[in-house]
Amino acid sequence: MDAPAGTPLPAPLQTAGDCQVAQCDGNGGTKLAVDDTDVPVDGNDCTQDLCTSGVPSNPALPVGSACSQDGGELCDAASPTPKCNHMLAYVVVGDGSGTLTATSATVSIAYVFADGTAGKKATDISGGATFSLSGSATSEGGLSRSVDTRYVTLAGYAAAPGTGSVSTSSSSSTNRAVARVDASGAIDASTLLAGAFSGSNVRGVTTIDGSAFWISGNSSGSTGGIWYAPLGLGASAAQLTGQSAPANPPSNVRFSGIFGDQLFVTSGSSPFVGASSVGASPPPTALSTATNLSGTSTSGTNTPSPYGLVLFDLDASTPGLDTLYLCDDRSTANGGGIQKWKLGAGGAWALSTTFKNGLTAGCRGLTGWVSGTSVVLAATTSDTPSKVVAVTDDGSAAPAFTTLATATTNIVFRGVALAPR
Repeated sequence: MDAPAGTPLPAPLQTAGDCQVAQCDGNGGTKLAVDDTDVPVDGNDCTQDLCTSGVPSNPALPVGSACSQDGGELCDAASPTPKCNHMLAYVVVGDGSGTLTATSATVSIAYVFADGTAGKKATDISGGATFSLSGSATSEGGLSRSVDTRYVTLAGYAAAPGTGSVSTSSSSSTNRAVARVDASGAIDASTLLAGAFSGSNVRGVTTIDGSAFWISGNSSGSTGGIWYAPLGLGASAAQLTGQSAPANPPSNVRFSGIFGDQLFVTSGSSPFVGASSVGASPPPTALSTATNLSGTSTSGTNTPSPYGLVLFDLDASTPGLDTLYLCDDRSTANGGGIQKWKLGAGGAWALSTTFKNGLTAGCRGLTGWVSGTSVVLAATTSDTPSKVVAVTDDGSAAPAFTTLATATTNIVFRGVALAPR
C-alpha cells in the first residue's frame, strides 16, 4: 500500500538546506514541497541563512553586524563573501571646505576595516551636537573605545564650528565637552565641564561603560591634568591631577586609556614624559597620584613625544600587563612610530623596538588587538596628509605598515579606536 501523500521521506533521502522537503506523492512516487525551515546553513556569521518561498539564499548581513568568527568583531562588506573583521573608528577634523586653523572645525567619526575594506557610514558629531575641535591643534582628538566595547568617546568643545581660538578660550565661556557615540551612531554630548582645561586643550577621554569618563588635557592655570565626570554631570566633575594646591602633577596630559582595570595616560611634560598609571585599580574618582612607567621617559635621540597607548598581558611568566605599545609623533629618524616596550624585572620598562617600516612620519592615535600569537596595531599618522595605517607585530624584525585611509585636502585625522559594537 502506498504511503499517504505528504509523508516525508527518511532523513537520508533529504537534501539539507535546499528549502524543500522530499515526500510521498500518494501514488508510489515522490515530490518536493516548500519547507522554509530547511535553511541553507553556510557557517558564515556575516550572512543570513534564508529560505524564501522555497528558494535558498545567504545574503550578507548589514555592515557592522556583530560576529565572533576568526577573532573578529563586526561584519564587513567584502566581495564576494562578507567576513567577520575588525572595524576601526577614527576622528576626522574638517569638511574640506577651507584651510584648518585655530578656529574650531567640524568633527566626525569615520570607519574602515582593518584590511582597508570600507566601513559603515560616518557619524557627523558636529551635525548632531554643538561640538567641535580646533582645526590646527594636533594634540587634540584622542579616541577611546569603552572597556565594555559599546561606545567610542571623544573630548572637545561645546562650540559650533567656526568659533575662533577655541583651544585657548576660557572654559567658563566655552565648556569642554565629552561626546559618546554608540554602534548605531547615536551621540550623547551632555557631559559639559565648565571649570576644566581653561585656556588650553582638552585632548583625550576614556570610559568603562559610558556612564562616567576620565578626561585629559592641559590648562593655562591649574585646571588641567585628569578629570573624572559622570555622564551628563560635568558640573560635579572631580579633578584627579593637575592642581597647584596641593601640588599634584601632571597638569599637562595627552591621551588616555583603561587597560586591566587601570587608568593610564601619556604626557610630554617632565617628569611624566612617556606613559603613567593613575591611582590604583579600579580607575580613581578623586584626587590621585600618577606614577611614570619607569623607563618610558627615554627613547630615541631626543625627548619622547608620546600620544596613544595600548597595553596587553602577553607573557604568561609575567603577572599582569607586560607589553606596552606607544605612539610617538616625532620623525621616524628620531624615535617616531609605534614603540614596543616590555616590562622587565623590578618593574622597569625597556624599549624593545620601534615599528616604522613604511611610515613617513610618527603617529598619534593608536589601538590594537591580539590575533592568535600576533598583535595587530592601527594608528593615525602625524604627517600631511595624515593616514590611518596598520601593522602586525608577528615577531619579525620590521613588519611593514599598510595604509587603510588617507586624508584629503583641508582634512586631518586625529585619534583611532576599535569601533563600538
